[in-house]
Amino acid sequence: MALNVVSNAGPLMVFSKLIAPALSKNALLLMDEERGRNYTRQKNLQVRGSLGILIEAYARKLISEDQLRLYFQQISERKDIWINPDLCVRLLEEIFGSDPG
Repeated sequence: MALNVVSNAGPLMVFSKLIAPALSKNALLLMDEERGRNYTRQKNLQVRGSLGILIEAYARKLISEDQLRLYFQQISERKDIWINPDLCVRLLEEIFGSDPG
């Protein structure tokens, strides 16, 4: 089971509406916001962000290497997504080595 967290929601609403129910269901939470991810981990819940979901899709052969690289590039270039472009580069290097593709 996966629950999607809205990052603009206040912490109390996030806990009461999403994290608390997930505790009782041992759910996987999808969340990019770092504070929320840290809190979720403290509660021993599984959490994945956008990049982790894409990496898992690649590992399961649901998307190709080219698609993964394209999605990471698009995430890196967008100003409305607050994922550090350096993180995208580092993760791709971990997966494929230092070759930029």
